Amino acid sequence: MADVSGAARRRGRVPTGRTIAVFSKSHAPTLRFIWACFVVAVACALLATGVIEIEPLRPFQPFAFVGMLMFGLGIVGGVIWLTRFKPILEVTTEGLRDRRLSTDIIPWAGIASVTVSDRRRRQVLQLSINVEVADRMMRTRAQTSQMKGRDVSISMVGLSGTFDDLIAALRRVEAETRR
Repeated sequence: MADVSGAARRRGRVPTGRTIAVFSKSHAPTLRFIWACFVVAVACALLATGVIEIEPLRPFQPFAFVGMLMFGLGIVGGVIWLTRFKPILEVTTEGLRDRRLSTDIIPWAGIASVTVSDRRRRQVLQLSINVEVADRMMRTRAQTSQMKGRDVSISMVGLSGTFDDLIAALRRVEAETRR
């Protein structure tokens, strides 16, 4: 259960504003992993139980039981991982939170400038953070390679959305805050 105390809200850990967009990890790689484990586990089960009789593979039949167990555990692990992920990037009327950088929300007032740049043929949102907000974020999590100084880069690589979805969410926030 998430900590929703007043202290957590004051620290910026729980968004109190309206959520505009949430981007999570992409499910595709995990689903492919689960499917591959399932196929190999079924093949091992068929070989181990003797449903498939392949004469040259008969000496390896005991290993098929081990393979069936290991790939079965891979399926269980993949399903558990799928159910445990949290949103990675949240856009709210309060600010922006990228859990890859910090658990804190970057308030809109704490962002000095926003630019769009290209890195390795991918669009990236460059945020220039005010000094006091950047210092608070660096105290809550060790400074990472993505947080150099007071500039933050936000990419949509590996997330369940496109860069255009992120820009559209930012425009919706801008429209809501004008009201």
